[in-house]
Amino acid sequence: MRRPGYLAAIVALVATIGACGSDTSTTDAPQGGADTLTSPAGDAGGGGTDVSGMSEFDLQAVDFAFEPDALTGSAGQALTLHVVNAGSATHTFTLDEQAISVTLSAGDSENVDVTFPDSGSVTFYCEFHQASGMEGQLTAA
Repeated sequence: MRRPGYLAAIVALVATIGACGSDTSTTDAPQGGADTLTSPAGDAGGGGTDVSGMSEFDLQAVDFAFEPDALTGSAGQALTLHVVNAGSATHTFTLDEQAISVTLSAGDSENVDVTFPDSGSVTFYCEFHQASGMEGQLTAA
């Protein structure tokens, strides 16, 4: 003997499962000043985010990556990075070639002054998570 309630329950269950697989929510990126870029626009294609001509830029440390992880600027360009630890673990921003190493607990931020190399690239990384791939590049255009 069939009960009509079972069919309705099965239809509702299938609809619920289908809805769980489609998340269309979005998050707003923080907004910076006129010469601050806060999103990794231009990161497609592996060329990195172009920060040429900028004096400031927001860089996020998350579990366990930098976002964006590749910045391209002019040779010798000075840039103040506003490094924000948006993750739950403690991270560092370390750039050996420029004797920079700052430690950021979860939720902390710090400004770091970096200079793009005259040619090629230099690597910045997290001392605690470099083995997990948490590193990035400053590359001269």
